[in-house]
Amino acid sequence: MATPNDIVKLAISQLGYKESPSGSNKTKYGKEYGMNGQPWCAMFVWWLFKHCKASNLFYGGKKCAYCPTIADYYIANKQTVSKSKGKPGDIVLFGFGHTNSQHIGIIEKKNSDGSYTCIEGNTSVGNNCNGGAVMRRTRYQSQINWIVRPKYDGKSKPYNYKLDVDGDWGYDTTVTTQHVLGCTEDGEMGPKTWKAIQKKVGSKQD
Repeated sequence: MATPNDIVKLAISQLGYKESPSGSNKTKYGKEYGMNGQPWCAMFVWWLFKHCKASNLFYGGKKCAYCPTIADYYIANKQTVSKSKGKPGDIVLFGFGHTNSQHIGIIEKKNSDGSYTCIEGNTSVGNNCNGGAVMRRTRYQSQINWIVRPKYDGKSKPYNYKLDVDGDWGYDTTVTTQHVLGCTEDGEMGPKTWKAIQKKVGSKQD
């Protein structure tokens, strides 16, 4: 299983990813899940746990892309915590004023004012629940329905991506590669990243 840091670090590596084309809900997360073209915030969280080799920590290892059902599962299994007690790596379900949960993400950190910095898929400043990008969002306890604490055991290591130095060096690929190499995850293919790639796989910058 994974540690909370594994999940958060992988989520950070996905910041900036966008569905393509815009408004299509088509993503690598939906494609891997098997339901591409559908709202994908829960598929993003499922993907994080899968790629940290901890699928069993998300919805008992099964697939579910409907936030109210995910919430019901964790409530039944008594894995929810107080809205004021969230920690990095916790799953958070948002209602935005609705009784049923509308959206899902991962807590990156708790802020001094009691709010949380979260990493979420399929969000944007203009549309909390279907915005088309992986983003950091500041969320307040009033927006939250449930905080869930997966049963981390702290023993595993995150998924080890295979480098593809001949691929498309967009933001997502660059950040993921930097994550693998232990470089600063800024999305810029600078000299330090190229040097790390060369050391790892013998690639040369053109």
